[in-house]
Amino acid sequence: MAAVIAWNSPFSSATAKIIPALLAGNSVVLMVSPENSLGMGFLAELLEKAGLPEGVISVLPADRETSEYLVSHREVDKIAFTGPTEPAVASPRSRGSNSSASAWNWAERPHSMRIAQEEIFGPVLVVIAYDDEDQAVRIANVSEYGLSGGVWSADAAHALAVARRVRTGTVTVNGAPVALDGPFGGFKASGIGRERGAVGLGTLHRVQDHHRLMR
Repeated sequence: MAAVIAWNSPFSSATAKIIPALLAGNSVVLMVSPENSLGMGFLAELLEKAGLPEGVISVLPADRETSEYLVSHREVDKIAFTGPTEPAVASPRSRGSNSSASAWNWAERPHSMRIAQEEIFGPVLVVIAYDDEDQAVRIANVSEYGLSGGVWSADAAHALAVARRVRTGTVTVNGAPVALDGPFGGFKASGIGRERGAVGLGTLHRVQDHHRLMR
């Protein structure tokens, strides 16, 4: 199995791929961004000290060309990828700005603007007004992405009903924490398949159906 992770949240992303893969009996080549190769090397050392056999986990700091070669290799049976829809290069300055304590508030932006459609790795809050509940749901669902969403209401049952209309892989109600054993993944351009939980574990097995005549 080839696991590709992005530069942000490397440990949680890596373990969400590695642990289920090991439970399912797979070996893993973990391709990491050069920006976090040191931390992922430390993770590999911990797994080795825990008694994992040599070669079961391989950590490979990889650029785009190397990653494309590996994920297209015929010997790779499964690919787990976390990253942008289209690979992009961010400057160190833009990444460093994510740690700023201040926030920018963009109020009443058209929901078609890129800043309202894509995840912003920085202290940015986009506020979009709506006239009624149906319009709010339409605005939420018009995005080509659908990883996660949230609904807040004094009426928890009503909030849950609205949450079921939101086309995202995960929806929280009134800020509830996300269960780490639940299936994680998105709709639309936010991904195919699920990680974590029983649903995610099931994607790491090959199913073979046998038929034979009984005599």
